[in-house]
Amino acid sequence: MREVEQKLHSDLPATTVWGYNGQYPGPTIEAQQGEPIYVRWKNNLPDTHLLPEDTTIHSDIVPYDSTGVRTVTHLHGGNVEDESDGHAQAWYTRDFQETGPEFEKKTTIT
Repeated sequence: MREVEQKLHSDLPATTVWGYNGQYPGPTIEAQQGEPIYVRWKNNLPDTHLLPEDTTIHSDIVPYDSTGVRTVTHLHGGNVEDESDGHAQAWYTRDFQETGPEFEKKTTIT
């Protein structure tokens, strides 16, 4: 994941988005049924959030004073193991320097 400039409409200028491998929305991962795939997400997002954060929400469990942008990833359409299924407190920062209380694995297996 990283910040990129992308045109979302031909009549509009490029806008800042967070995407995967320079594309938004993220890529389609094609796989064959019965053959597992392994996905390791990389958080290369900036140190500050693109949008304002409401630090009054869940301030008892979210370290708003930490550096780096927290992110949670989730695959759609796969048979994903429970610990890799995008739980709200399974967040992580760049290079997994900090992780949330429900974070378990760096690699998703589907």
